[in-house]
Amino acid sequence: MFERTVWHGWNYLKYVFFSRHRYGHGIHSPFLFDLITRVLNDKKKYPEYKKIESLWNKTGGETGLMITDDCGAGSSYGKKPTVRTGKMLRRMGVDRKTGRLLFRLVKYFGPRSLLELGTGAGSSTLYLAAASGEIPFYTVEGRGELAELAKRKLESADYGFVQVVTGDFDDKLPGLLEKMGTVDFAFIDGNHREEATLKYFDAITGRSGEEGVLVFDDIYWSRGMTRAWKKIIADPRVTLSLDLFRAGVVFLRKGLPGQHVRIRF
Repeated sequence: MFERTVWHGWNYLKYVFFSRHRYGHGIHSPFLFDLITRVLNDKKKYPEYKKIESLWNKTGGETGLMITDDCGAGSSYGKKPTVRTGKMLRRMGVDRKTGRLLFRLVKYFGPRSLLELGTGAGSSTLYLAAASGEIPFYTVEGRGELAELAKRKLESADYGFVQVVTGDFDDKLPGLLEKMGTVDFAFIDGNHREEATLKYFDAITGRSGEEGVLVFDDIYWSRGMTRAWKKIIADPRVTLSLDLFRAGVVFLRKGLPGQHVRIRF
């Protein structure tokens, strides 16, 4: 834990020092300039924010749940029941800044299909669903107790069209990709190990169209996760990548400048 904290802190200092282009200055690509100015810097108070965040705040009142301590594709610590209070559950999800970014990305690109690995208690899922419309949307969670909680949250928000799939990522992903056909937008969270992250990237990219967008959470969570991120952005299928520190975004569309950009966010 200490080593991970030091690693995370050191990379944050590098990000602060080297990140640029907060307002799009110095960016020559029209696609990237529009993305920065119209999505990353969009300060509009969308009504969906209030709806989602009001619902999510109620998670603080959840009674303790016995949750198997197991990330989406297994844990090196084994599966052991853990009591989670409402406040702990709230902290398991994406923060508000990242959730709102996911909402704006989906709203801006208008994908026709959406995949999430790592539902958790449903915070990121709510933001994604709010912007997606009733498109095919599958989210996978390895812990049944969390999946059931997420389902309740989604139904309360009238996002019952989202299909919450419970099970091991490795077991569920191949069948889901076959069923979906094409994945236009994916949010990958829940398992931050290097080998697993690269495996999911390769599988999802193989099913993504030319306008595919993949978002990876916690790219500096550990040395292994950061190595995975560096290998992903070096992949020739990636035509543009954004390092926002908390999250990394990769694009597969042709005609982009082939840049890796650290953007102050």
